[in-house]
Amino acid sequence: QSLGQKEDQSQTEGAKQRSQSSDSVSLSEEFFDTANEEEISKNLDATVRGDVEHRVGLPAKRSDLNKISVWQVLKDMIGKDLTHFSVPIYFIEPIGMMQKMAECLAYEDLLRRAAHHPDSLMRLAYVATFLIAQYSCTHKRTKKPFNPILGETFEYVGSGYKFFCEQVSHHPPISACHCHSDLYEFWMHTHMKFSFWGKTLEGVPLGSMNVYLKPYKERYILGRPATAACNVIIGNMYMDNYGETTTVNTKTGEKAKINYNRCGWFGKNYALVNGTICDANGNTVYELTGTWIDSVKLKKISTGEETLLWKSHPLPPEWESFYYFPEFTYQLNNLTPALREVLPPTDSRFRSDQRALENGNLKLAQAEKIKLEEMQRAMRKEREKNNVKHKPVYYVEMVDDLTKENTYMFNWKYWDDRESGNWSRLPKLFDTNS
Repeated sequence: QSLGQKEDQSQTEGAKQRSQSSDSVSLSEEFFDTANEEEISKNLDATVRGDVEHRVGLPAKRSDLNKISVWQVLKDMIGKDLTHFSVPIYFIEPIGMMQKMAECLAYEDLLRRAAHHPDSLMRLAYVATFLIAQYSCTHKRTKKPFNPILGETFEYVGSGYKFFCEQVSHHPPISACHCHSDLYEFWMHTHMKFSFWGKTLEGVPLGSMNVYLKPYKERYILGRPATAACNVIIGNMYMDNYGETTTVNTKTGEKAKINYNRCGWFGKNYALVNGTICDANGNTVYELTGTWIDSVKLKKISTGEETLLWKSHPLPPEWESFYYFPEFTYQLNNLTPALREVLPPTDSRFRSDQRALENGNLKLAQAEKIKLEEMQRAMRKEREKNNVKHKPVYYVEMVDDLTKENTYMFNWKYWDDRESGNWSRLPKLFDTNS
């Protein structure tokens, strides 16, 4: 179900019921025409943010143990799907995969700009740049996030928007997320397939990314590039994002074709992006250039006029010592007293292994990581024994009419449960008192 402009309340409730009651429903355009702006604003204002303690760093600096016996571990990964591989703690950063998905919201203002712009091609350019900008968070981030436990959740309430993610599948591991504000919706489900091929650790994203701009009732489908850690054995390890992608406005047929250049010898073309913004007839109207690290510019071909679409935020002091996290990422695992009171026992902030690593206790983090992995295996065996299939609590699996793929759509029950404080339908994955 989507949020759009002001509609009849009965229509809103009917759409919610369709979303919440069916396990095999179809995603169509009427899904997005079900909004009540006053209710959305009320819900946003009523939510306890709990993020007033703004972080400027992490509790402990990172360890250099990632250099110990790297080959002894990596040689067993060659050619394997790393979603089934237990990675040692010194290869991991103190953040979870679902929190990493939330990092794109560091530049959610690009979606607001898109929603306010009267030109459809400029809206398309801003949406495409929203995708580019989120990869700035991968710069120098050569460590892996924690794999989510099945049923694990994560929320983040920002200024005027709310984000929620749930681990909806274990094999394959799939995370589904949804973010809404008064101007836009953003959602996706993702399954990153990781493989190691001798000197490159590559992640290929599976699953669609979507943006819906409410003022214009436009849905965008965004193709994503591959991400890789390069030189993992010899040389200086670095992160790269590469591949040709397409972002399409499904209402107008306009497309943004963006190429993420693969890094060549001696760093040639590193982080460069270039592409075109085309009208519905395939005519190139704008050219886009820049990098996914720093900035993106747009040039109108007919006039040569240039516009700066995006500039990255300044990096925080000592970011090299804090896992190369940008300032926005510092906030994602911050567990304030206010949040502790309202979060469910499935929220990523309560993970004991992740918290121990953030505090600099690698030995405890490794021990807690093993405990959680054993717990997940035991839960899987219990489901198999009782012939029970896991069912997501806050997402409904459905077929997308446009992409024809199975996807997961938010059923809106999470924010109701949060308001009531009733988490009875959730498993107690983590200790909320530790």
